Amino acid sequence: FCYCDFGVADGYSTSIILQGIVESVEKARAQVPESLREMHVVLEDQKQHDFRPAIDNIERMLEETKANTDVFITCAGRSYFQQCLPSGCLNLSSSFLATHYFNVSTNPTNGFPHGYTLPLIRRLREAKANRELLRPGDTAWLDTLKEQTAREWETFLVHRSAE
Repeated sequence: FCYCDFGVADGYSTSIILQGIVESVEKARAQVPESLREMHVVLEDQKQHDFRPAIDNIERMLEETKANTDVFITCAGRSYFQQCLPSGCLNLSSSFLATHYFNVSTNPTNGFPHGYTLPLIRRLREAKANRELLRPGDTAWLDTLKEQTAREWETFLVHRSAE
């Protein structure tokens, strides 16, 4: 069984999901094939990410549950805008915050840090609340942004479906 959290950050959300999976396997141990009792947990984030807090959170949860299930943790320092795992190996995945980011190499957000979309969304909400009108040039930029977002979401899903 292979589970991956794309954009793992500190691993807190991953440990909660993984705890539910491990507890379910432990409860149904007699009915679960031995091949599914081994779990490969992949923590994906940017290559410069410090994975230690995520590994610590997951290992702490595993110690607390006293699971007999074998859990193997690996880290993937690769962009989720690429395929991160071998084709056909992934059974379950999650991404809680990571999909708020644009692919930095095609980022049209004019300098928002790391391609993060939340400052952009906040600015658009402020403009709407203040009844600011978008200038004609802004509308074209917004259309480009919507098109890019759709392409990047499709790219994300295509890679996940391969895995």
